[in-house]
Amino acid sequence: MLDPAEIPEQPYKPKKLENLALSLALGLIVGVALAFISEHWSTVVRTPEEVERLTGLCLLAVVPRSSVQLDGVPVEAPLGREVVPWEPGAELAEAYRTLRSSVLLGWDNSMRRILITSPQPRDGKTTISLHLAWSLAQLGRRVLLIDADMRKPNCARQLGVVSDTGLSDYLEGEAERKEIIARTHLENLWIVPAGQPHAGASDLLHSPRFAALLDKAGSEFDHVVIDSPPSLALSDARTISRLVEGVILVVSDETDRASLRRTQQAFDDAGVRFLGFVMNRVNLNEMEYGYYHEYGSYYSKPGAERGM
Repeated sequence: MLDPAEIPEQPYKPKKLENLALSLALGLIVGVALAFISEHWSTVVRTPEEVERLTGLCLLAVVPRSSVQLDGVPVEAPLGREVVPWEPGAELAEAYRTLRSSVLLGWDNSMRRILITSPQPRDGKTTISLHLAWSLAQLGRRVLLIDADMRKPNCARQLGVVSDTGLSDYLEGEAERKEIIARTHLENLWIVPAGQPHAGASDLLHSPRFAALLDKAGSEFDHVVIDSPPSLALSDARTISRLVEGVILVVSDETDRASLRRTQQAFDDAGVRFLGFVMNRVNLNEMEYGYYHEYGSYYSKPGAERGM
C-alpha cells in the first residue's frame, strides 16, 4: 500500500459550475453567430436609417405596429362606424399627427394632390391613406380620398361607404364626376370609391377623364389623397404620379430591399417628386426602435416636463 485512499469532499464529475459556465459561453457565442447570420442574409429593411441609405428619401413618420386601425377600433371595423376619437397620448395617433405635420411642412397652395403607394402588397398603404386623409380633415379642411386601386379596392369598405358607382365607372364614361363623390361619416372627408374591380385599370388611368377629375378635385378640395396599387408589379402608381404634386412611399417591416430599390429607381426615372417615406407597422419594442419608442412615450405622457 503506497498511500491510503481518502474520501473526497465533493464529486470529481460532473463539474456543474464549470459545465454551466461553459454552456453559457457557448450559448452566447452561438446566439451572436445566429443573429449575425440572420441579419446578414435577411432581405427585408429593418430601420428608417436603412431605407434612407437605400433610397435617399427623408423619413416622414414611424407608425407602430398595432392590432387596431384607430384607438379601440378593430382592423376589420369601418372607420366611419363606431368611431372612437383619438386619444392625445396614444402612440398610434401621434404617429399619424407626425405624418400630417411632415406633409404640411412642404405644402403650399399649388400642392394639393398626394399619391400614396408602396413597393409591394401588404405594406399598409391603404391604412396610411385613410388616416392621412382623416387627420387632414380634422383640421377643418375639405379632403377628398380617391381609391385608385381598381383591382382590389378597400377604402370605401373601411369607411363604411356603400356605392354602386366609382372611379372605374367614371373613367369608362358610365357615370359623371358628381355621381362618384360620396360623403363619409367623418366630417370634412369625402371619397371616390374605386367602383367595380377592373382588369384593365392601367388603361383606364390614361383616360383624359382621370386628369380632368384630379384637376377639378384640386380646385374644389383643400387636399386630395390618392390610394394606388403597389408600384413594383403594376404601372398604375407611376401613371398617376405625373398628375400629382407629391408621392409618399410606404415601407413596412416586410418590404424587400431589392423591391424598394427597384421601385425608387422606377419613379426616379419618371422624374417623380417624392415627399418622403413612412415606416409602417414597426415593433417599437425591438432594439432598433428603442429611440422612437422612448421619444414617443415621453411626449405622450400627460404633464410631461418641458424644456428639460
